[in-house]
Amino acid sequence: EWTFGPDRVLVATATQTVYVRRCDVTSSNYVARRLENLRPGLKPIQKHAQMISILAGCTLRTNLLAALASEQVHAGRYVLMVSDRVKQLESLRKRLQHIGVAQLQTLTGKTKVRDRDIAADTRVVLATINLVKEGWDGVPHYDTLLVCSPVSSEVVLRQLHGRIMRPHPGKGDPLVLDVCDTADDGGSTKRRRMYARVTRD
Repeated sequence: EWTFGPDRVLVATATQTVYVRRCDVTSSNYVARRLENLRPGLKPIQKHAQMISILAGCTLRTNLLAALASEQVHAGRYVLMVSDRVKQLESLRKRLQHIGVAQLQTLTGKTKVRDRDIAADTRVVLATINLVKEGWDGVPHYDTLLVCSPVSSEVVLRQLHGRIMRPHPGKGDPLVLDVCDTADDGGSTKRRRMYARVTRD
């Protein structure tokens, strides 16, 4: 399940306001058990990588993320969903199609450059974080960012935010959906501190 915190203003300019909406996600028993059973002695970076894989493999969480994206699509928004895991993007695509979101496109490092143009009627782009964080501006009309795997690096977050902050005619105010898992309290806390530093109510 998820609960929404209050929207905060990330950036306010003369032409747009970027909002951040915190989505607190209670991790499933499956995730909690898998995390408890991680091999002892793992380095923090290894533990973090394993946690991302576990969260990415949780069907309940995938369903929640897909429902969240679907809500935004039905509200008339264009959603960029990013993840560190290609398998997670594949699962999200299947779930979105299952619940009736048909205008989808998936982009990974294996997607050829000539195939990275986004069709005009595409409502959801599923992409790897490494592909979109820098040097790619294929969705200037997109107004919603949903980061599906935990990110705690401020540099990477700012790069991802930049993908939905490009000006475009008729574009609504950008919205960042910040998914905060109870399983990743450390990363969620880091992002909360960053947003507290750079945002206002």
